[in-house]
Amino acid sequence: MINYKATIDTLYKINKFLGYIDDLNRLLTLIMQEASKAVTAEASSIAIYDQDEKNLKFTVALGEKGEQIKTIKIELGQGVIGAAARDMKPVNIADVTKHENLNANIDKKTGFKTKSVLAVPIMHNWKLIGALEVINKKNADYFSRQDEELLEIIAGQAAIAIENAKLYQRLDKKHQALLKKHKQLIEAQEKMITMERLSAIGKMASYLVHDFKGPLTGVRGYAQLLDSKVSGEDKKNFIQIIIDSVDKLVGMINELLEFARGEPKLDFSECMLGDFIHDTCKIIEKDLQDNKIKLVKQLDYCGPVCIDKDKMRRVIINLCSNAKEVLSKGGIIKIETECYYEKITIKVSDDGPGVPDKIRKNLFEPFVTEGKSTGTGLGLAIVKKIVESHKGSIYLNCSSPDDSFSTIFTIQLPEKDSQ
Repeated sequence: MINYKATIDTLYKINKFLGYIDDLNRLLTLIMQEASKAVTAEASSIAIYDQDEKNLKFTVALGEKGEQIKTIKIELGQGVIGAAARDMKPVNIADVTKHENLNANIDKKTGFKTKSVLAVPIMHNWKLIGALEVINKKNADYFSRQDEELLEIIAGQAAIAIENAKLYQRLDKKHQALLKKHKQLIEAQEKMITMERLSAIGKMASYLVHDFKGPLTGVRGYAQLLDSKVSGEDKKNFIQIIIDSVDKLVGMINELLEFARGEPKLDFSECMLGDFIHDTCKIIEKDLQDNKIKLVKQLDYCGPVCIDKDKMRRVIINLCSNAKEVLSKGGIIKIETECYYEKITIKVSDDGPGVPDKIRKNLFEPFVTEGKSTGTGLGLAIVKKIVESHKGSIYLNCSSPDDSFSTIFTIQLPEKDSQ
């Protein structure tokens, strides 16, 4: 009769070993150790069936000659374990010297003396996975029927463990491949970001070299003229030109710093929008005095607004500066204000040639310019960032209702009470 207590104890221990699913060899070694104890064998081994080579390869072998056995491959039908695998049923040999399936070569290679052998196939869903073998029953001449049944139960558990471990290995292999691809993707992304940054730096450097060259040349030239004993009104004009050139350089540097810092720091204060626009227009009119450009104001709303006056002034000046660049033969720049539905609107329009189709989509991105001779290419990107930091929005219209203006930038800001 089967010793049910011993069987249950063995299965309980083997079930605990299933936690080693990530280490197949370790799992099988523990199973074999318990199998050897359960049937009191001198040695034991597990051979796994290789589907490609159609032979058995010893994966786990316990006992005095275990390491040597693990180097041996067995053909189906060869030896006792080969016969159990081929016929898919247990083979229990009490005296191997009288059995035709004895593979004497194994004993010759290992120096081990085999007396009795019990081998059972390891199958899952009637598919051969391998075979389990125990050798030389201790304190007995042969393995009993009870040993055979117990070993079959252990082989069934081993089959589940092996299939689960193989599944885990396949999943782990796919996981590692995904991790590798993810790492490669991250590396490629970082490389692309680095290249984009280098490209941005290159573009920025190109703009700086081009745009700083003009003002610096002017500063140097007029400084030399001052050194040549220029006096009176000319000297005053030269000094003012130098100051204006330096201010222009400082403005460009501030644009670059603003772009590099990310979100601008704002200093909000309440002011009357009409007064703010009038003061800003004085600066713009000074810049337009040598051009045939007319600045027109239509202020339908002049009431309170809460803004960072310096930052918002830069927004209006940048938009007017862009308009000035395209109005090389003169024209009109118009600034309008109005307030509807808790939104304060500021519009800056011009009657120039309009924004080219190819840059409209990316107009507010850095370094997007067309038909301009100066500027860092960051103006509209900074304008958008400043407006959005005021919880506002800015967008482009390509014509006015009466078609008198071809480019209209519309800024919408929340009223003071809704901010």
